[in-house]
Amino acid sequence: MLRLSFVYLFLIIPSVAFSYPEEVNNLYIEMYSSNLKPSDNDNLSKQINKVRDLEGTDIEVATYINIAEEFRVRTDGNKKKDKKKKLKAIEQVLIETEILKAFENRNQDPMRAVDYMTSRANLLIAGVNYASIFGIQSLAGEAEKLYNNSLLLAPNNFITLFSTAMSISFKPRFVGGGVKVAMPLFLRAVANAKLDYEKFMIYIWLSQVFLEMDDKSSYNEYLGMATFIYPQSFLLKVAKDLNDDEDTLFDQ
Repeated sequence: MLRLSFVYLFLIIPSVAFSYPEEVNNLYIEMYSSNLKPSDNDNLSKQINKVRDLEGTDIEVATYINIAEEFRVRTDGNKKKDKKKKLKAIEQVLIETEILKAFENRNQDPMRAVDYMTSRANLLIAGVNYASIFGIQSLAGEAEKLYNNSLLLAPNNFITLFSTAMSISFKPRFVGGGVKVAMPLFLRAVANAKLDYEKFMIYIWLSQVFLEMDDKSSYNEYLGMATFIYPQSFLLKVAKDLNDDEDTLFDQ
């Protein structure tokens, strides 16, 4: 079973396998650079709606919908209420986007398939917070297959590496999870992060990995690099507050 926590909000993973419109990048920037709690950030809600309304090929539109709905689910301040209803809504989005994707030309760019699969996996993981124990296993299992397929197609793609590393990190150790197992993928993700919000995400999460491993020098290095990019980030503040108490984002 995946461990769930307050930082569930910040497990949103950027998708950049192909060149995205400005609205998508702005959405991620707003999420990670803002000093506001995501559920209280009205501008973030506006950015989500802009991404939801983007046009493109079938598989691009399906990917945009997955991304927008993942943000909507994770930033819902009342996520514990009406769990069955919300899980049903996620399932409907997954059906909608899979139908859209099915109509796409078979000769599509494989990188668009990677981004679609990863955005779908991320939405499945977002649904874990609403599922039963058996539902969690089903959602996480399907997501893992999608992440692995994405890795096969794009072994050096940031989103694929980071997504897989995060899913492994939050998986219990007795089923092959944990930060130590995920470390090689985290390090490969560092080498492939290009955009500022990608670098911020990998830096801040790697800082937590190193703190978990009691490597204070590496922890300080990566937290410092994350701070340099988005010094006012709400996630950064949460991490520092936890770290002051000898906890990490993985403990919440």
